[in-house]
Amino acid sequence: MIECVIQPVAHWPKSLLKIGYIRLILSMILSGGIAISVWYYPLAPLALAGFLVVYSRLLCRYPMSWLICLPALLPVMDFTPLTGRFFFDEFDLVVLTTVTVQLWQRPTQKSAPVFNAITRLVFWLYGIFYGLSLLRGLLPFQSLDANAFSNYYSHYNSLRVGKGVLWAGLLLPALHQALGHYSKTRDYLSYGILVGLTGVISIAIVERFVFTGVFDFSSQYRINALFSTMHTGGGHIESYLMLSLPFIAWLFVNPSASIISYLAGGCIFVAGLYVILVTFSRGAYIGFVTGFLVLLVCLLIHYKGSLKTNWKQSIGGGVLLLIVPLLAMPVFQGQLIKQRFSIFSEDKAIRTQHWLDAFAMMDSSLITQLLGMGLGSYPRTYFWLNTEHVVPATYKIENEANNNYLRLRSGDALFMGQSISVLPHRHYHLQLDVRTPANNMILNVAVCEKSLIYALRCTDTAVPIKANDNGKLWQTLEYDLNTAELGEKSAAIANGWLSRPVQLTLANSNGVGKILDTDNIKLIDSVGKNQIINGDFSKSLDHWFFTTEKHHPWHILNLWVQVFFDQGGLGFIIFALLMLLCVYHLCKTLPKNLFSIIFLAALCAFNVVGWVDSPFDAPRITLLFCLIVICSVADIFQPSTMPSKNANLS
Repeated sequence: MIECVIQPVAHWPKSLLKIGYIRLILSMILSGGIAISVWYYPLAPLALAGFLVVYSRLLCRYPMSWLICLPALLPVMDFTPLTGRFFFDEFDLVVLTTVTVQLWQRPTQKSAPVFNAITRLVFWLYGIFYGLSLLRGLLPFQSLDANAFSNYYSHYNSLRVGKGVLWAGLLLPALHQALGHYSKTRDYLSYGILVGLTGVISIAIVERFVFTGVFDFSSQYRINALFSTMHTGGGHIESYLMLSLPFIAWLFVNPSASIISYLAGGCIFVAGLYVILVTFSRGAYIGFVTGFLVLLVCLLIHYKGSLKTNWKQSIGGGVLLLIVPLLAMPVFQGQLIKQRFSIFSEDKAIRTQHWLDAFAMMDSSLITQLLGMGLGSYPRTYFWLNTEHVVPATYKIENEANNNYLRLRSGDALFMGQSISVLPHRHYHLQLDVRTPANNMILNVAVCEKSLIYALRCTDTAVPIKANDNGKLWQTLEYDLNTAELGEKSAAIANGWLSRPVQLTLANSNGVGKILDTDNIKLIDSVGKNQIINGDFSKSLDHWFFTTEKHHPWHILNLWVQVFFDQGGLGFIIFALLMLLCVYHLCKTLPKNLFSIIFLAALCAFNVVGWVDSPFDAPRITLLFCLIVICSVADIFQPSTMPSKNANLS
């Protein structure tokens, strides 16, 4: 990254030398951290290193290209189910690479003011109180053992939850400079979001094609695309779609729109509407309608008196209005959505009680009421204090005589799995070490065709275990299994073009609180090759990733309750002020700026879905939300028709 310096620090003006050397030191620290993280990355580290080098070179040549690249990669560069790393992942390295390269660049001597005094004050207050809530979630500090960054009950979960805002803060100087000096900043961000949205739509359609069929609207299957944070439930794909779908409008209303952009916008809209419909999420439906109506009303206000001269956009809007009910009709005739709407009142009562339970679990102390329980504290708080009579199952890496092993404690369903490569109709030899302090225990080992959460065809093995020397001695057990049709390409699955991914999963489904230890897991094929990676857990939970069908132990499922629980009354008030500031600023600039319309529609739809979801449990969603908020409250709205010399990526 050193070679991408635009101008050596020594040649900077004297007034910038001090800050220049600080930037140099920070960038060197970040570069070292990135290098170490890539070195220990569990999945194709050389490929990741090559990608980051190419990306760094791109940023050196086109400093503003991050505005396209980051939102484009945000929803699709997620390999957590394969790596097992969900505290710090590959996308985090892309963000840090962006920040590092920006630090290497020569700083602008004077940047035009982008935020007014009130906006800066709200940003500072939110950052301060958010930082205090993050610190409350971290304290007391835990030892840095194998579970520190692989378990939601860890106090370091505060860092995982908070990194979305942290990344936005690190990117803020670059975004501030872009907003003040580049007329196409919002254009680039929009195109990046549209590229990411197109990726999500494509992946979701392929997912439906492989697991249920594109036109099966009665199956219980619900998509997740590549949003690995949905492994504990939640509606993160819906939250993402609410933030990104309104940007399709930019393809129709931007001053340089052509027939190609109209066609692209129409295709993305139709496909995106399909993906919204097959989430089978009632909140997503209401959020989409809300965002769509806000978009239409605001466009009418913006184009007031000029609809005749903008007849193309008017016709396009009318066509899209007709498409919505035509696509929705077959979905609403399916059994799944009928069943979901039939239990609306029951679900409402359950959710309301769940929110009340979150309030009841909070400490009554003044400091908690002001600053909250701390970021990332909800899962462990629920485990100990919930009044819903739920005992979540747990997992933990234990160490004995310098040997790591996996401990599974039974409770609500939890599956520890690893993606594997197996052939259909083949024999495999399963071998594992187990022990338990109780008799007549069962370890469920399954090899299944599986998406993130949903398992379809499976080969199950119930491994009986008896106590041996009070659970102190290990037993080595061996079983033969046949994969049957698992992973097979057939006409019934994607017309024979694709096969379903296969996973091996472990589950302790015994009585609540029962302990099972397992180690040295192997799945050996006919030529003696072991298909399990890190089966001895020597590298903690690399390549292992847990899933659960129960949502409540992990998510509050309401954005505003989540903000109050995590950040307390002060954080709640500042967040509400930030939202009001966004709405005020966007409404004020709505008649003269098209991006105000898009941002307002996105934030309205997002908040509707946020009423039944916890989007800030997903740091990537938080980052995208923050980028949109920052652009929403920026005072300088450069028209996108400024001279092209100010509009290029460099």
